Amino acid sequence: MTDAKTSKRKSNDGKKGSEESRPNKKSKVDSGSSARGATGQGNADRLTKKPTEGPPTLNPPGVATRKLLSEAATGGAAPSPPGGGAAAGAGSSLIPSMPVPVVERHLDSLASPGQLTPRHIARKCLPLVKKLINHEDGWVFKDAVDPVELGIPDYFDIVEYPMDLTLVANKLEDGAYKDIASFEKDTKLVFENAILFNGEDSDVGSMAKGMLDTFATDLKNTLKGEE
Repeated sequence: MTDAKTSKRKSNDGKKGSEESRPNKKSKVDSGSSARGATGQGNADRLTKKPTEGPPTLNPPGVATRKLLSEAATGGAAPSPPGGGAAAGAGSSLIPSMPVPVVERHLDSLASPGQLTPRHIARKCLPLVKKLINHEDGWVFKDAVDPVELGIPDYFDIVEYPMDLTLVANKLEDGAYKDIASFEKDTKLVFENAILFNGEDSDVGSMAKGMLDTFATDLKNTLKGEE
């Protein structure tokens, strides 16, 4: 009987020990919930936090703006503020209301002395070419030589760089000449080719020499004060 009571007591003591050693599930669950709550709050803080704002991005100035800045830098009038008003008085810029040719002449005037723009060269030299075309002998040199039509198949064997007055005029209008020297070289080449192929004593050669003299005189008079 005593042994049975002792055995029962030991059994009860063993149950108590296993219950005490069993982990507390509720405590772990509470701890996990608390950790997730803290992490979620941290994520929410990061999502709602505004990014650091940097300086605004500025677009580069357009062509019109650069023209106005160029005028201001060279002593021209400052551009008028938007909306007009009292501030848009005598010192406001007139560029927006100026015709294109006037603006182009103004931009050409900003070039350094002796430095001509292709547009300026065209305006100065195109009248010279038209005068040569309208000359009594100009029809001979106006258009490109057609060896087939003229029956001179060896033309390109003798003339290495063909040139005609119409081509010179087109190059002027396209702004192809960056300096007067290039224009002068091409114009002279028109007549030099004629002398080379036909000879100095031929009718065409004599016409070409006369046209060369006329061009040299006109070009000199045109460029007075430009250099």
